[in-house]
Amino acid sequence: MTSPEPHTPPTDTAGGPATAPAGDTGAGAVAPSSIANPIASSLDALAAWRAELDRQVAQLGRAFVEHELLDDADAALLAALREQLASDKLVLAFVAEFSRGKSELINAIFFADAGRRVLPATPGRTTMCPVELRHDGHLPPRLALLPIETRLRGLSLAELRTRDGHWQHVPLDPADPQSLVQALAAVTRRQRVSVEQATALGFWNAAQPEDNPPQADDGSVEVPAWRHAVINYPHPLLQHGLVVDWILETHAHADHITSAGLLRRRSGALAAAPFNCGVTPADLHLEQGVTLNIGGESLRVLDTPGHTAGSICLLWRDAVFTGDTLLIGGCGRCDFQGGDAGAMYDSISQRLFTLPDETRVYPGHDYRGNRQSTIGAEKRDNPRLAGKTRDQFIALMARLDLPKPAMIDVAVPANRNLGLPQGM
Repeated sequence: MTSPEPHTPPTDTAGGPATAPAGDTGAGAVAPSSIANPIASSLDALAAWRAELDRQVAQLGRAFVEHELLDDADAALLAALREQLASDKLVLAFVAEFSRGKSELINAIFFADAGRRVLPATPGRTTMCPVELRHDGHLPPRLALLPIETRLRGLSLAELRTRDGHWQHVPLDPADPQSLVQALAAVTRRQRVSVEQATALGFWNAAQPEDNPPQADDGSVEVPAWRHAVINYPHPLLQHGLVVDWILETHAHADHITSAGLLRRRSGALAAAPFNCGVTPADLHLEQGVTLNIGGESLRVLDTPGHTAGSICLLWRDAVFTGDTLLIGGCGRCDFQGGDAGAMYDSISQRLFTLPDETRVYPGHDYRGNRQSTIGAEKRDNPRLAGKTRDQFIALMARLDLPKPAMIDVAVPANRNLGLPQGM
């Protein structure tokens, strides 16, 4: 495994509305734009090294043949070496969460040169279907969209991948960030259907009314417009064969349907989710004290309930990924999904604020363009926490009176199944 340059873990790159209160909606861990070019440059260098080594191995093989020194065993060994050079993959571990984590990682790592958030990942404007990012040199840069109605045709996604006629295609211009933003906005599209249609599409279950999305005055239900989206994009990371090893979730959230299950299925990666999030299909359930060893790196799990009952943070070296628990100048809301302001205060004061003051803080998101903070700065300056007693914090959070997330009734049941349709 390789990871971003030392001491440069993922954080937020995007600004968003300056008036958005910190921690009141959504989340998503992303990487600073500065890591994109070093990673791409390193991969270019690795590819060049592999190509040169392959050339030298081939030259060695020809020399052996010319001097009649190559037997069958040596020939097989040289062939195996060249095959390994061609097929070896670079493995990275992405640390993210359910709410916009994947979208923000895509933005920061693959679209950093655009200088702006390209894939939608702001409150009320997030990807509403699984989005796959890949590179196929035989196809032009494009966004392929599979209508949600294809669920009614009895064809699997694997079958539909080979049937271009079922997809809608939008051309992409990698050199024009504004046109990319406009084209990729399509993944946010929703549509209203009848309860009968929602049932057929798998978004309504009369036997489980508590999980059904809200109905409008006319009885209609809002559902995603697309079943799946594929972005074919010529980025060096994709051209050189990026492999995802682990998908690590800090919590399940309420405004977005995750692609974690699909990403796991497509990449062979393992998905890990907090023990108390109710994500039963996860390969590993994370709880306090668990340490994940990924290559030469280690991530330690810190239980931090409060934003949701299952929220966790991840400690890496001298940095902590805080999801929606501790934000820069704020914290996550505590009024749904088992949230509890008292538990939030305890988690922050007893688990996070006991870390060394110089520990760097990388939150799930920040709408004001901040990239990182430190434990010391948040202890001193965070307006929701600095100088507050537990009772004062609970009272402050109770006064926020935040609206219910619009897609919570669709997103939460889906996210508890890693974003996959029930039964899969």
